[in-house]
Order: sequence, then C-alpha cells, then structure tokens
Amino acid sequence: MKLTILSLLLLCCIPAYARLMEVPVLQGDWWQIAEKAPDVSPYNSPTHNACDFSIWQDDSNTWHLVACIRGTTYPGATRLFHSWESPSLTNTMWESSSFINTFVTNGIPVTVTNGIFAVAQDSLNQWPGVMQAPHCFKEDGQFYFFYNAAYDWNSRKGNGAWYKISPDGTTYSFTDYTNYLGNDMLFTMGRDVMVFDNRAVDGLWYASYTGAGPDKPTDHVAARTATSLAGPWSTEVLSLSIYGNPESPFIVKRGEWYYLWQQSQVRASKTVTNFTDMVTDMAFGWKYAPEIVELNGQEYIVTYGNGIHVSKFGWITKEVTDADLVKMQGNFDEPSFDSTNTVYLGKELKSKTTVKFSRFLPAQETSTQTVTVFNASNPSGAPVTVIPGNFGEKNTEDISIDYGENRIEIQITAENDLQKTYVIFVNKQNSDSSYDSYIVPMNMYPNIQEGSQQNIGVRLSEPPDAATTVTVSKVAGGSAALLLVDDPNELVFSSFNYDTPQNITLRADADSDLTNSVATFRCSAPGMTDKDIVATEHDGTVPEPTMLWMIALCALLRWLDCWNAGLLGGN
Repeated sequence: MKLTILSLLLLCCIPAYARLMEVPVLQGDWWQIAEKAPDVSPYNSPTHNACDFSIWQDDSNTWHLVACIRGTTYPGATRLFHSWESPSLTNTMWESSSFINTFVTNGIPVTVTNGIFAVAQDSLNQWPGVMQAPHCFKEDGQFYFFYNAAYDWNSRKGNGAWYKISPDGTTYSFTDYTNYLGNDMLFTMGRDVMVFDNRAVDGLWYASYTGAGPDKPTDHVAARTATSLAGPWSTEVLSLSIYGNPESPFIVKRGEWYYLWQQSQVRASKTVTNFTDMVTDMAFGWKYAPEIVELNGQEYIVTYGNGIHVSKFGWITKEVTDADLVKMQGNFDEPSFDSTNTVYLGKELKSKTTVKFSRFLPAQETSTQTVTVFNASNPSGAPVTVIPGNFGEKNTEDISIDYGENRIEIQITAENDLQKTYVIFVNKQNSDSSYDSYIVPMNMYPNIQEGSQQNIGVRLSEPPDAATTVTVSKVAGGSAALLLVDDPNELVFSSFNYDTPQNITLRADADSDLTNSVATFRCSAPGMTDKDIVATEHDGTVPEPTMLWMIALCALLRWLDCWNAGLLGGN
C-alpha cells in the first residue's frame, strides 16, 4: 500500500525552569527558488523529486543550489545531484545550470547540459544511485562540497562521506578529492552530513550527521572531528543529541550559544558536543532539511518540500523552558492508511511516569479507529479504541513510559477519507496525577483560498486553575490581505468550557499579487507556552499548469474556427 505521509512534530514547553535567551523566528513569506521535479533526462520518472540540498554564493556572487533528486530512473538507488543558479538569492524559480557534464553510467559515458551536477561513480568506489545531503562552504579560498554516498548496497541512503573541491564555487569547476591518505572516502557515517567550523574554540571541525543506533538507522545526531578537512577524522563518534528528530542536522553559533536545527526543531547548548534543551520549533510546515545562509547582515533559512523555498529569519529574546510536551499533527494524502509514526518527547524522562494519550476526531467522523502505542515498557503495543467525537470529546489512555525514554511509536489505522486529518497529544502527568493545561489550536497549518475565510477552533487541554484569556493576534508574515478578523481576538476559558473550541476567523482577501502568502498568528495566555497558527493564502489568480494547456488549446481551436470561416483573411 503506497502512503504519502505529511507529519509535523511540534514540541512545546512545560515550565520546569526558565531562562531568557535568543531564539530564531521567521520574518516574512516563503518564496520558491527551485521546482520539485527538475528535468534530469535521461533519468526522468513520474515521481522523481528534490530533497536534501546545499546552497552557496560563488566568488563572482552567483548563487548556486545543488539538491539530491530521488526516485529517478538512474540505475541502483535512483539518486543523483541536480544544480540551479541565480544572480540573486531573492529571485524566484532559479534556472537549472547548463554546463556540459560528462559522467560514466554502467560503463557508458553520458553527457548532459540540463543541470545534472553529479552521479555516483565506480571510480570513487560508490554504489550506483546512492548520494544525498550535500553541504558546500568556503574555506581558505576554496569551496568544499561534502556529501554522503555508499560503498556497498547495504545502505541505500549512504554510509560514508566524500567531498569535492572548487577554486571559485562554480558548479562546473568541482573535482573529486581524496583524504590525507589518498582514499576516496573520508570516513564512515550515517547520512545528512553537515560540517561546522569550531576551530576558534577548540581547533576542530565537526562533521555532524544522522547516526544509527543498535536497532534503528535513524537514532541520534552523531559527529566526527578533525583539525583538517582532509583528515584524519576521529575514530571516536560523538553523540551530540539523542533527543527529537535527528535528521538533517545544521549547527550555528551565536554568541556563547550553539544552535542545532533538527528539521524545524531548534536545540541550544553552550557546548557543541551535547544538545539537550529544545528552545523553539520554527514550525515552517511541511518543509525539511534547513540550511542557514547570510547576505548583507540578513539571515535566511532554506528548506525543501514540494520544491526548494527560502524565507528571511531573525532572532528575538524570550523566556525558554524545558520541553516535556509533544504535539503531533499531520495529514495522510491517502484515505486508507495504516502507519507507525515516532513521537519524540522534548527531553529524556528523569523518572518513571505516565503520559496521557488523546486523539481528537473530525466532527463528521462516523466510525471508530484503533490506535496502537509502542514503547520499551510495552513493546507489543497497547491498543486504544478511539470513539468518534467533535474535537470536544476525547479518549485517554494512560501509557507507562520508563526512565530514560524519549520517544514512543504510535500506529494509526483508518478506513475512510474523513479520517485523513489527525491531531495527537502526549502530555506528561504531574506527581499529583494532574496535567498541565496548554493551548490547543485545532488546525495549526490552515490553507485558505484567496477571497474566502476559515474558522479555526482554539481550546485548552485541561481545566485551568482560574479563568484564562487566550489572546490571538497576527505576529509575522503575510500580506495585508491575510488577516485575523477582530485582531487581537480574546477567548476566555474556565474549568467549565475549557474543552469546547472557540472560533477565530482568518480571512484571505483578494489581492493583485500572484504568490501564496504565509502569516503567523500567535495564541498566548499567562503561564502557558505560546502556540502559533501558520496560515497559507492560496492565490486563486494563478492557473494550474493543466489549466494553462487547456486555455492554450481552446485559443488554438478558436483561431482555427475563425480561419476556416474566413474571418482572418484566409482562403
């Protein structure tokens, strides 16, 4: 059964201790710089798509983007690298590179000019079709392009690091290099390599990547160190973070703090070797594998998801608390699904405790569902029958979580189209058997068609100790056309109505631009962690590609009718 899963793990904070520190925030709309499925002929397929990437500016100030394209018809594991370029970072829809590239596939030379940047090569001891997650950066007058490939078929996503070097950063000038011993592979690793320069502090480079554990290929953020990019790289493998989703790590240093991006989740530490505390989730929706670049003092975050996208971001100072609470929200494209997802707790539990599992179903739901929860204490799974509700009714099941655990697996089985959308909450139980109350937006990523409006329900998870006012207001992004009706909007909850959703109304007015705006609306209440609703305005003035063809065809047929009728001066 083919499944397309769009899921987001959004970690929130339950007060344990608080501190003031800088955290990153998005500043404005996303713009798209590369399409989801570029032309990679002769290896095009109906399903190939761009994923992990790297972005950089060369010595002539041209911007370059190289992404892994998966699902092609390339032999082996189907992956290759494709490149785009642009004179400006802020341009939309960059052009594919057009340099002449010749490589060998199955012993036969292949020459292309459509932007294919590289493929796995036998001459480098790389398994066909296995290469992904590049990271390019400039050091000492040269551009280094790290990526992961594989020396055998046992790892279709890669089990070693290779690199290329360019004197000026142009895509056509990169050549393959060896390590200090003359070996093609620098070191063994998992996947998603990122190289961080910490030499000003300890004299070392850190190559961070997604590390494997004893029983799973995606277990933690690992790293090797070296004083030189050519090696030798350390035989010791550091574990930088065992918390959260360890995919696509990216590290930035700001002042005395190091920040580690694991997808949209951001962790902070005063040492680069141990990230425990999550400080924010940038919550940029269905976008992944971020890279951070800077231009003229402005920082930008670049992600992939239905193409490659860019947004400005900045830093604000806010109170940060420990993260013990997880919220998971997503959408299955297929009406029928049976899939297991991992829910990551904000930090490792310090004692044996109990979590309360809740699932909220759409109002029109008519059938029950079964949810099975797995963890180390209950490896066979504890089935939970979920009864239809209208987001006001909830079903709970106490789940025992052992000391030292920081993740659980949740398997969801559904049968019809009405079960496509789900929201799952895992809330830690306090020592007195109570649960902290937090804000629950019923749809955190609404899509609003231009010229329409949408109601979003907001409720609390538990009865508050006293009457609580949740204030909702627009805080970032979006044109003036994407707005909150009655901004700010104040919703008052008590122990009697806490679990009854109160609606706010988001409106997307018609505007003259042809872009889909994104705006953030923040829900705040005293003593509770802010929750953001990230809304997208879908511009109705942009015809779909299929519609453009239909318009062109209709115009052609109309022209032929006129020509045959002699209205255009024809015979």
